[in-house]
Amino acid sequence: MNVMPRLLYVLQALPISLTRLFKELDSIFLSFIWPKGRPRVKTHLLRRPQLEGGLALPDARLYFYAAQLTRIMDWMLIGSDKLCLDLEERLAGRPLWTVPWLPPQLLRPDIPPSGLYRDTLLVWWRIRGPFGLSPSLSPLLPLQHHPGFCPGTGTSLHRRFTDGTRLFLFQVLQNDVVTIPGPDGDDTLSFGDRFALHRLRHFVRSLPRGFRHLTPFETFCKLALPLSKSISTIYALLQKCDTSLPPLCGCWETILELDFTPETFYLTLYGSRAFKVIETSYKLLTFWYYTPHQTAHFSLSCDSICWRCGTQTGTYLHIWWTCEKIAVFLLHLPGKQRTLRNSVALHLLLAARRLIPAHWRSLEVPSFTEWVEAIEQLRAVDNVAAQQSDRQDPHHLLKWFYWDGFRT
Repeated sequence: MNVMPRLLYVLQALPISLTRLFKELDSIFLSFIWPKGRPRVKTHLLRRPQLEGGLALPDARLYFYAAQLTRIMDWMLIGSDKLCLDLEERLAGRPLWTVPWLPPQLLRPDIPPSGLYRDTLLVWWRIRGPFGLSPSLSPLLPLQHHPGFCPGTGTSLHRRFTDGTRLFLFQVLQNDVVTIPGPDGDDTLSFGDRFALHRLRHFVRSLPRGFRHLTPFETFCKLALPLSKSISTIYALLQKCDTSLPPLCGCWETILELDFTPETFYLTLYGSRAFKVIETSYKLLTFWYYTPHQTAHFSLSCDSICWRCGTQTGTYLHIWWTCEKIAVFLLHLPGKQRTLRNSVALHLLLAARRLIPAHWRSLEVPSFTEWVEAIEQLRAVDNVAAQQSDRQDPHHLLKWFYWDGFRT
């Protein structure tokens, strides 16, 4: 949507928490999706990535966090030409690359009352734990310019660990112990370096135990390089904080007695590029349609029997799949998902499924002519997508070969 570039400009220019703006944007987005009634799918589900059961609805708050995290990555750059970084470093009173990884209690007394540096740092402290960006003592803890380790390591010992100008905690540890790299170890150290090494070991032993590996965000920061498409990359990283499958997957596993993986969800939802098919598929997956079995629980006057066959209970599985009145449209599909993706059988099934809501609560069964017309519409969309593709898909013509023969 074209509103996101305009929104990102505001979020990058104003690094302050705009809670009221986020609520207003959520209201605008929801009123666009649900113009005629209240939401029937939870907002957090709509915001999930498409492969994880959502519709990738933009989350303004996460984009704000991503914009602030790009500033953290700017602080880690080596030799950056951004003039604003010089001003922020002057406000910080120490090199910016050390600030995100130092304990907050050591920095709070020196935080300026206002400014970009202060706002970004407060946002970082608020989200680093809940989103798993740097949940505990970071391996990027600086061993230079550390208020609790003022003597430092010294130039000679520093060069034993790294040739770079920065020294981090993970660079001096081997199996959670400060160890000089190389076969000789401590034997070749001078008296001054040996004393500095014991001092370093004493400082590391005073730190909270349980050293960990770098998180994905810390890995980006460690590279100290500009990140291409940084906001979208970090936004996707923040979304991965929630790794659980949506609750509807558990419901479908209970109904189908099968494992419902994200790949299965994606194939069911995006088996065709036709928007109407995607809409129907998403409504089906999120239990949008109320079946007789459900409405009977809402009102005692409603009958739970299927309105088509009039003999079986109208459960979700019966209305959409096992009813004998629509059995003519159901196919035995290939077992493997990759085979199904390149098969015309998937389009035949999607076209039949699209006709069910068109005859919802009607005794009339979709006709064979309607089914063929729906398949032709999907084929037209598939042809347009293949023509606009940069490279010719060899599976496209093969997929529709026998259907073309049937039509002619």
